[in-house]
Amino acid sequence: MNRRKSRQDIYYGGQAVIEGVMIRGPEHMAIAIRNPEGTITKHTEQLRGIATGRLRSLAFIRGILVLWETLSLGTRAL
Repeated sequence: MNRRKSRQDIYYGGQAVIEGVMIRGPEHMAIAIRNPEGTITKHTEQLRGIATGRLRSLAFIRGILVLWETLSLGTRAL
């Protein structure tokens, strides 16, 4: 079956945080945690990409920037 894709693929990623989970899309991040009372609290936030423009084409630099962005998002989620 040879079909053309009519839309661009969207990739999501996530990581565990204390008592919850954080998931990241291309433009937004969402965190869901369980409170001590047992209810689930959600928080969403719009993201700004670090690796944009010309830096996105340099593989080594892009990897360092994505690593930094991932570490900072994980730390903020705590």
